[in-house]
Amino acid sequence: MRKKPIHSLADWLLPLGIAVAVCLFCYCLSLMKAGFSPFYGDEFFYFQNARNFAENKTLQASFTYGGTGSYYLGTDAHGPAYPLLYGLTSSLTGWHKLTIPLVNFLVFLASLYALYRSGRGDKSTVWLQLLFVSGSPIALFYAFTFMPELLHLAGGVWLYVMSRRYLVNQSLSNFIGLLATVLVLGFFRSTWFFALLGMMAIPGPIKGYAKLCYALAAVVLAYLHQHFLHEQVTNAFTQALGHIRDGSLGLAADSLLFNLKRNLYFTAFYTEGWFYTLQKAFIVLAILAALLLYRRDHQVRFGLAMTLLLAVFNLLVYKNYGWVELRILSPVVLFLVLAMVKSQRHRTVMGGLAAMNFGSLLLILPLVSVLISIRNRPSIHAVSATLKAELERLDSPLVYVDQQVLESLALYQLPVKTESGRPIRYILPYYEHPGTAASHQLVELSPGQFSACPKNILCQ
Repeated sequence: MRKKPIHSLADWLLPLGIAVAVCLFCYCLSLMKAGFSPFYGDEFFYFQNARNFAENKTLQASFTYGGTGSYYLGTDAHGPAYPLLYGLTSSLTGWHKLTIPLVNFLVFLASLYALYRSGRGDKSTVWLQLLFVSGSPIALFYAFTFMPELLHLAGGVWLYVMSRRYLVNQSLSNFIGLLATVLVLGFFRSTWFFALLGMMAIPGPIKGYAKLCYALAAVVLAYLHQHFLHEQVTNAFTQALGHIRDGSLGLAADSLLFNLKRNLYFTAFYTEGWFYTLQKAFIVLAILAALLLYRRDHQVRFGLAMTLLLAVFNLLVYKNYGWVELRILSPVVLFLVLAMVKSQRHRTVMGGLAAMNFGSLLLILPLVSVLISIRNRPSIHAVSATLKAELERLDSPLVYVDQQVLESLALYQLPVKTESGRPIRYILPYYEHPGTAASHQLVELSPGQFSACPKNILCQ
């Protein structure tokens, strides 16, 4: 009787790595306590504006930077997609404090299942792909927050699955499915519309110079979505546009050049620990591997076009430090890595990238543990019953939150509805923003004592 062949190292090492990653997620999950709550500034916006939609059935945001929100719908700087997703879920289940991380995690798990189903015929390839996704330090870091980054990592996986499905038979229905995936992702984050430029690199029903319509659609959709459905905040891009409107082209160029130089400096020198440096190196090496070794693969070209454009955009008009570059680039780099693995070439290179990614996962674990403990017992004052009742008795107020209050009050506990059932809106001045005149100001009268005072009357 013939003996079974000895399994290769990857046959047991890859599942072992996935099992370790799953155990790390479970360990972090076990650290969460009943007090787990938002901690970082943007988390308050995601939390309260989703809760506002769940309770008030309106997309006009409760938390904004200027009081009015976006030109259309009045949404915050993150757009309408997140309150819709979390708020509609809450209409079925009721609003719970952990609605946001639970929804994010379920969508992420669904993408893992879709990835597994897409590669059932090639066990070693799909195991390696699953290791890249489950072993992502970005996934572990953001899984235990109220930020939506797990949704975008899942988006990178879904985009890979849909583009692979289309490239297998190039049917019109699969092309429409791929296009629909890009449009849905773009509704959540405008930069996903740049994936339309990636579609120029693959075969399709649109050919030749007509493919320029992809580029036009990408730019127009990203601009319109960001301009009309997101509250505007000050950044290098808006500053440059302001100079252009004033006829100062030189100042606009200087603004963008300064931002580029600053971003290049931070790209080379900014870090928050070895895990951060290792993950930035992983992103750079993944892009280089795609350019040098895999660029003939259609799906890799798709990912390269998307990734390089996004990297240039980030360097030129946004910022490349403070986790921003990792949040923006990780989903598209994940797409790129999955496509390279699927090509089944240069497995040693992909194994090295997987080891780097997994090493960063292990190194980030202590930080994740610390941040979970901070979210379990945040060192800020709870919203008292007295303050809550005071706010709820007001008549459709627009409340300016004093800078000191931003740092000392549990903002996620602020009510979003008055006793008469009308929304309560707040101005949170994290950015310099020409805001609407507030009706009240939320101030700290003494340590732990807060009051909503009429804007032009001194609180006693």
